[in-house]
Amino acid sequence: MNDILTYVPKLSKHLKVYPFGKHEYMIHQTEYDRRMKVSELVKDLLEEVDGERDIQTIRASLENNYGLEKTHEELYELFHNQLGKIGVTISDHEVSPINPFDYMSIRFTLFKPATIRKVSHIFAPFFEPKLFFTSSILMLGFSLLLIFFYFDKEAIYDSISIKALVVTQVISILSLFFHELGHATACRKFGAEHGEIGFGFYMLSPMLYADVSDAWKLSVLKRTIINLGGFYMQIIMCTILGILFLLTLDYFYLLPIYLIILIILVNLNPLFRYDGYWILSDLINVPNLRRKSFRKLSETIRYIYKPEAKLTLKSRLDFFLLGYGALCFGFLIFFLGAFVLYNPQSVLYFPVHLLEFFKSLFIVDELSFPWLKSELVKLGPALIFYFIIFKLFFKRGLIALKELIKI
Repeated sequence: MNDILTYVPKLSKHLKVYPFGKHEYMIHQTEYDRRMKVSELVKDLLEEVDGERDIQTIRASLENNYGLEKTHEELYELFHNQLGKIGVTISDHEVSPINPFDYMSIRFTLFKPATIRKVSHIFAPFFEPKLFFTSSILMLGFSLLLIFFYFDKEAIYDSISIKALVVTQVISILSLFFHELGHATACRKFGAEHGEIGFGFYMLSPMLYADVSDAWKLSVLKRTIINLGGFYMQIIMCTILGILFLLTLDYFYLLPIYLIILIILVNLNPLFRYDGYWILSDLINVPNLRRKSFRKLSETIRYIYKPEAKLTLKSRLDFFLLGYGALCFGFLIFFLGAFVLYNPQSVLYFPVHLLEFFKSLFIVDELSFPWLKSELVKLGPALIFYFIIFKLFFKRGLIALKELIKI
């Protein structure tokens, strides 16, 4: 007890504090790159720490200035353990740096921050809020109108060739690079530091990424523009391709637009961990939205079966988290169920069809691109279905395997 009473909390020298919504703040421990959202009360508590006053003096000051009654043990737990474990206060706890991309199994840098800065300043003027939103709506509308008025399934199918697929793939990869460049450019435009642009694998899926972790210190509007910055760059590419299509009426230019718009629409879905998810998370100021919503859904289900279990449903945010968690889970079940109901034979007999496809590669006398194209179209839906299943259960399977090995 005496040790607690004489304990003098000291703040780390590597702290930055930013406003984060109404009566909330973001604490950034820059040495370990750890961030923590705190209430105004916790921020006031930290201001009481000057490295000289002990717990008793701080407790008396809190009671006199804020009417806050906390025991010495509670303050010690907060300053030494809770804040010490993340490096906000100096303690004997071991603090490890945070890697924002630790969910990737393999990752490497493609472009360093210094290289990106040489390019990002060219596009930075386009991210002025009024120009950004106005031009985004106009260019997206232009691309959607092209798709609406010139959609011709047969013409698109006939335009698919090896050359068209190669060019479309190259354009798609370029659009993904410009997508990440858009995030980094918007980040720099609003005064936040951006990191590298890199390539990695998430559950065996290849992906590009841009490190814009520093954007948390910005306002909701600026963080939203940063999240939308990737789409903005892709829409610019669609506009250029659309103009070329109108000049030539060659579906060769329209095919990449379909693919890029499809990528944008998928990424805007807030129910999966794509850009739409981060946009929603920023708009409602809730970091770790998916984890918190699934926790709220789990608590509610547990409460239904065990009324004595703890459940908090008081604020609008609590009900939103519950609804969002239920929607995410329900959409996933619906999405996978629709695959099975739409074409159960292709899903159930996919292994057989896949084996027959590989056998045909060696049996067919002369392979033709039209035959290969038609076979891949048949296998496509089932392939997507099993790929999603694999992504959902791969990580959980590894965790279970590690537990079995320990046993």
